Amino acid sequence: MIKNTTIKVVLFSLLISALLILPISHGYVRANEQLLSSLLSQHSTIMLFIDPASGAIVDANQAAARFYGFTIDELKTKSIQDFNILDPSEVAAERERARSEERSYFVFPHLSANRIVRTVEVHSSPMKLTDGREVLFSVIHDITGKAVAEEELLTFQNRLQELVVQRTQQLQESQKQQKRILIGALILQMLVIMALLINMRKRKEISDALRKEQSALLESRAYNRLLFDDSHIPLVVMDPTNFNFIDCNDAAVRIYGALSRDELLSWTPAMVSPPFQQDGTASGKLGYEFIHECLSKGSLVFDWLHQRPNGELWDAEIRLVRFQHQDRTLLQFSVQDITERKRSDHEIRKLSQAVEQSPDSILITDLDGHIEYVNEAFLTHTGYTREEIQGENPRLLQSGLTPSETYDSMWASLQRGETWRGELYNQRKNGSEMVEFVTIAPVRDTDGKVSHYLAIKQDISDKKQAAAQIHRLSFFDSLTGLPNRTLLMDRLEQACSSGRHMHYQEALLLLNIDRFKLINDAHSLVTGDALLRAFSNRISGLLRDGDTIARVAGDEFAILLPDPNKGHGQANRRALSVAEKIHQQLQQPIIIEGEVFLVTTSVGITTFPEKANETPANIMRRADTALHRAKGAGGNQTAFFEIGMGEEAERSFRTERELRHGIAAGELRLFLQPQVNSNRDLVGAEVLVRWQHPTQGLLPPAVFIPIAEESDLIIELGTWVLTESCRLIARQAQLGLPLRLSVNMSPRHFRQSNFVPWVKQMLSATGADPTNLTLEITEGLVIDNIDDIVAKMSSLAEIGIHFSVDDFGTGYSSLAYLKRLPIHELKIDRTFVQDAPNDPNDAALVETILAVASHMHLKVVAEGVETEEQAAFLNARGDVIHQGYLFGKPGPADEWIAKWS
Repeated sequence: MIKNTTIKVVLFSLLISALLILPISHGYVRANEQLLSSLLSQHSTIMLFIDPASGAIVDANQAAARFYGFTIDELKTKSIQDFNILDPSEVAAERERARSEERSYFVFPHLSANRIVRTVEVHSSPMKLTDGREVLFSVIHDITGKAVAEEELLTFQNRLQELVVQRTQQLQESQKQQKRILIGALILQMLVIMALLINMRKRKEISDALRKEQSALLESRAYNRLLFDDSHIPLVVMDPTNFNFIDCNDAAVRIYGALSRDELLSWTPAMVSPPFQQDGTASGKLGYEFIHECLSKGSLVFDWLHQRPNGELWDAEIRLVRFQHQDRTLLQFSVQDITERKRSDHEIRKLSQAVEQSPDSILITDLDGHIEYVNEAFLTHTGYTREEIQGENPRLLQSGLTPSETYDSMWASLQRGETWRGELYNQRKNGSEMVEFVTIAPVRDTDGKVSHYLAIKQDISDKKQAAAQIHRLSFFDSLTGLPNRTLLMDRLEQACSSGRHMHYQEALLLLNIDRFKLINDAHSLVTGDALLRAFSNRISGLLRDGDTIARVAGDEFAILLPDPNKGHGQANRRALSVAEKIHQQLQQPIIIEGEVFLVTTSVGITTFPEKANETPANIMRRADTALHRAKGAGGNQTAFFEIGMGEEAERSFRTERELRHGIAAGELRLFLQPQVNSNRDLVGAEVLVRWQHPTQGLLPPAVFIPIAEESDLIIELGTWVLTESCRLIARQAQLGLPLRLSVNMSPRHFRQSNFVPWVKQMLSATGADPTNLTLEITEGLVIDNIDDIVAKMSSLAEIGIHFSVDDFGTGYSSLAYLKRLPIHELKIDRTFVQDAPNDPNDAALVETILAVASHMHLKVVAEGVETEEQAAFLNARGDVIHQGYLFGKPGPADEWIAKWS
């Protein structure tokens, strides 16, 4: 059994129970003042923080407030000397006694608010707070009951000794008087008689005094007996010469499980103890040592494992005191059952060890994210020391690879008081990256308020690497690092499904290096492999994000080209463009270990899906057929699966070249289509564009807009349209005929970094009123980089420009995005409007759009209104702006203005 001289570590157990285990250095406990104050406030033990220099009370818990009869705020205005009724010399004397008796505590009488004096034990330890202040952490124990009992016993002993001394002195004085009387009798008989009378009188006085003292002694014994018997503290008196119990009170009978005092007094210490104590020492041997130590020192406090008659084991704190009774030296001890406290301490230690020894990183932060605790695994995994990480923010570990959306989701969950789980890409102190699966939970105080955050982190870097390696081996070519045939076929299947659903086509190219077998046979396999890697790198550099290049087998490669704009008939044109770039790129030699190789490739192209039940195998077969056609033409050729597709691609190239010339030559024309309200009053117009081709005449936008979207021509075209529209707005304003125009903006144009400054400069140059300009954007614009799009739209909205979402309901109609955009208007696509009066599904879609617009306080423009039935359907369901042939076809700007003005 380990000797315990005092009750220690009460507060530290509390700190551990909150998983706030802090390092100890040079006897000072470094702790966070706020967290420690929050924890001690919940404990039932009386606790004070005291300034060691002035004695002022810095902080206290509720238990202290109840004990002294003051609130915590009132206690903070007082000094510990306000409660101690001893003067400084008596305080110094008690400190000296504690030092000589090797006690780690002091005993003082403290005065509470109700003027009751209580005897307390004061246990104090120095502590350094995080702000550098040093305080005394004091735990106060009320021992008034025990102190009274022990003091009365000691008083009884001392009083007996005083009576013996007093009686002896009185007898000695009596003998002296007798001697003087005898001597006086020899001198004068009369004096003898007088002396005898005086002596008799004195004897009577002494006898009376003795009777009074004996009566007082009996009363004192009765009082002490009463205190002993009625004490709620279990008390036992033992004879140290034979270890017999010679007296006890009822509290002792109850705690030991005896039936009566007589039964308990028939027991010995061995009968209430197991054979061995918790440290394995024999109970008899250790008890003998403790008794002799107490006889030497006068008092002793220790823990002792007991055993009741039914075999139940329980722990107690024993306070053993030596005292004298008549001519005997006896021992009295008090018993306090500490079984639950020890069990609680044991559970706390287990929890503490589990946290500290956990292989997962564990940390605790305050609400501002400052780290207050980390376990050993955290230090091992990150490479930081405890001193380096204490007080820092976990963002110190960020690598910059975790998406911002992950942090947004994390903080949203925590601010709702919910637990968050997810993966974070962090880095160690040495800069190496790691992937961690993190669980973060709010920690609540007794009032239910979140006071801290607890994070448990598992390093899953190895698991992620293993998974990536498995994925790489399954879906990527080990030589070139490109996707393999398996991944290509999977992406083809996805593309087929998407194309069938969205009604657009994509392209597949098969490439074969011409005469590669001759190169491979003439050189080593190592050279052939190096040539394949160089070839794949050269081709990969020509592709866009989203394109897929795969090594199918040997010297055969495949390129999958998705259509980012989902246009009709554009897949073949882009495929031919990529093939031509490949041929041009391969005109540059490939150098392998100083040797120059000029290689060419044959390309076969097909588009898909061609039919409803299209499969990847059919697509590969068609592309392979086209590839053989290209190789059969002599190599270094490109062949389409269908000849007509190649001719269409040639026409697209010619259109692009002629459009580029036409924009510069002023061949574009501005057309307007009216927009009217339910009363058919003009409220504005949409700007459209036509191409006055020198040989083909006036061309509609469907002929050239998709081709412009494929290249940078769309930016040039959009610049011309918006500039001319602003000039028209300014001109009409000068004529006193203000006109609101809606202009379609290409996503590619809108995403330009200088788009906002350019629009503002153009408005300033033309003098157009921005409040008469509406920019129409598509839903697809906001899918990529939503934050940048919102910022640009907000900047333009601030100067008065309105925004309309064109073809609403046909794309990514996400309300989550919609509510973030500073829009003013929704445009219902003509495909919904045409059949709405007769098709319940279209009618429901239109009504849904109108409901969304109403709730978000947005205007609605309906496109393609061509019949009175359609107009009536819309007017019956809301305040809708109409646009369509029923109210006017698009016309040249000058003619339109002349008509509508």
